[in-house]
Amino acid sequence: MSISDLLTRPCTLVHRVEADDTDQYGNEIAGEAEILTVCEIQQAQRREPAGEGEVSDVLWTGFFPAGTALTTGDAVRVEGVGVLEVVGEPWSFRHPATGVAHHLEATLRRTAGAEEGS
Repeated sequence: MSISDLLTRPCTLVHRVEADDTDQYGNEIAGEAEILTVCEIQQAQRREPAGEGEVSDVLWTGFFPAGTALTTGDAVRVEGVGVLEVVGEPWSFRHPATGVAHHLEATLRRTAGAEEGS
């Protein structure tokens, strides 16, 4: 079974691109470019600090096809999960015997719930 057989969940990559416009105060307005692809998202870590009520900090691991253009500052929108921001720089996994790129893996943090990010 190849990695492409496992990456079946539709998702949208949200690339933050250089500003091409400014607001009325002269501040740059960043643009976004959206790309449809497939991925797999799995919860990796859940931290619920004591004394902070119902707040939890959850990190996810995102798996993407080899060659996917994704960088820190980008986001991933997944139906039923929400919007997840890329934390740090994603890394490419290569097959140890062949050296061929296998898949891209990224640490993600959810910033909007499924109902907010849809």
